[in-house]
Amino acid sequence: MLKTLLLLGVGNAALAVNRAAADSYATVYGTTRQPEKCPYLLEQRITPILCDAISPESLGKIREIATDSHVVASFPPDEVSDSLLSETVSMASKIVYISSTGVYGGISGIIDETSPVDSGNPATTARLRAEHTWQGRGAIVLRAPALYDTNYGLHRSLLAGKFRLPGDGTRYSSRIHLDDLATIVLKALLLAPRGSTYVVGDETPCPQIEVVQWLCDRLRLELPASIPIEQAHITQQGDRQINPRKVLSDLGISLRFPSYRDGFEHCIREYDRAGEAAMEA
Repeated sequence: MLKTLLLLGVGNAALAVNRAAADSYATVYGTTRQPEKCPYLLEQRITPILCDAISPESLGKIREIATDSHVVASFPPDEVSDSLLSETVSMASKIVYISSTGVYGGISGIIDETSPVDSGNPATTARLRAEHTWQGRGAIVLRAPALYDTNYGLHRSLLAGKFRLPGDGTRYSSRIHLDDLATIVLKALLLAPRGSTYVVGDETPCPQIEVVQWLCDRLRLELPASIPIEQAHITQQGDRQINPRKVLSDLGISLRFPSYRDGFEHCIREYDRAGEAAMEA
């Protein structure tokens, strides 16, 4: 019998997992705190679980659904929900917790599963506590870098004129297309050992200026203005090259978009097609 999939928090990552899961599960459930989001979840064939507040009734329902099921947690840490929900779903068959490579903080260079986290950095504390909480319940932790797809990511920020280049752009960054992340999540639910940790990303880390220059050339945009590195968002201040070799090898995965060129070219074509369809409608 097909298992149930429970998505704790239905943001971009969880929606990508739902799309990739297709008919792999008999039922997909998703939690939300926003009643107005329920019709949209139903359109995506996700049965909504409204959790306006973590009450005994909602926790009981989540516990019942999670037992012997697959669970994906992808909400930001908030110091309360991680503890409550990880205990509630502890009887799940498998759990994946989607974390962030932000836990490496100011550590630079090539990052893999042997790299130390930046535990002394206040910006990483909440995420590391959440990882520890989920892993204590047997969850598989996937540390992901910048995420993107057709409707979300650096290309959309550039098109909207919102992106500013951190410093001189020579710091390295990594990213992963949401479709590839979803594939890794689903394979991890099937194959990864309970309690394991992996870093995930595409196979082409590069200086920030390289991907920005490529996108601006492709989109016929001027290069964005630069800002001092200390004024950039914390997620843009790193200088890391994520090495995903272990997760790809262990789970037998070939990325659909192994480089930013593959991924963003696909996004741009999809974006253009959507615009043409809207004009014809």
